Amino acid sequence: MNGLLMFQKKQIQFFEKNCELALIAPILSGILYSTKQEAISGYGTHKEILLHQLARIYKDHDGMYGICFEYAVHHAIRRNEPSVISRINQALKMCNVLGSQPSSVHLGFEKSNILQITSEAKKHFTSNSMLIFDEKKEPIRILDEIDLIEKSFRQKTQRNLLKAYMSDIWKSDLFIGNTDSDMWVAASVKVRPRYYTYYRGVRIEIIPARWNKEDKQVYKHKNGMIYCYLPYDNNFVQHFYTTWIMVSKVLNSDAKVPVERYLPLPKERKMALYLESRREYPVYNIIEELNAIAQNDIMLPIPPEKKLIELSDNKESLAQIIIMPAARLIRD
Repeated sequence: MNGLLMFQKKQIQFFEKNCELALIAPILSGILYSTKQEAISGYGTHKEILLHQLARIYKDHDGMYGICFEYAVHHAIRRNEPSVISRINQALKMCNVLGSQPSSVHLGFEKSNILQITSEAKKHFTSNSMLIFDEKKEPIRILDEIDLIEKSFRQKTQRNLLKAYMSDIWKSDLFIGNTDSDMWVAASVKVRPRYYTYYRGVRIEIIPARWNKEDKQVYKHKNGMIYCYLPYDNNFVQHFYTTWIMVSKVLNSDAKVPVERYLPLPKERKMALYLESRREYPVYNIIEELNAIAQNDIMLPIPPEKKLIELSDNKESLAQIIIMPAARLIRD
């Protein structure tokens, strides 16, 4: 028992210094809830399936990849991740959204039969929650229209009942806004930056910046849609890609740590070792556990500090040293 407790303590200490930790839970959520019920039915429900069972039916595809990015963005906004929030705040100001307490509501209509998304949205919004468009369009009360928006996703005939300036709003992935002003806008999330599409009623499109280009600031498209680039270099997008690869490799290895050539970096292998230790756990419980461990603002960029570490135990020899950034945990 002492060995198990020691292992868990070391895992928590490692996670407290690991900026990718906060992304494992939303990636697992995206994989879990984008897996069809008929594929999971042999193992129970989405809340019951074990990690190694999910690994058996896991199939990597672009749709799942995009859903995982969507979940990651939603969680980053809800967890107030600084580099993401700074971009989201700028986009909201460009949409004339007042307030200073940003949040996100995940719509996910295509998965609402599993997550009961619309029910959760109704709990999050109030009778005063307003969905706003540009200055020429009349805002709407979200709770008055949320059922019609969901039906519009499922039935083409319902889309004719939407106002013309919001006829594509059923394509949105998130409603983002400020809870203190209770003002919201519809947003879509696209993992592939080259796909720019204008949707009537959707004000913000959230996309990743590219590694070989300067991290762009938020800018306004000629159609009125605002494209919000999330930062790449040593930041949110890079961490997402790294974590996605790690989780995918673990699932492709039967929920075990893959061989070194597939996952060579020590930090990634430690995260993989944690997932392997949870092979017999329900995926839903693993997600809950990870959300409890992960700290807010853990991906806040920190100026590096120099630290000397002695590597040699031989006191008679010259001590070998390495200069490296000292990990620091940012807490509220």
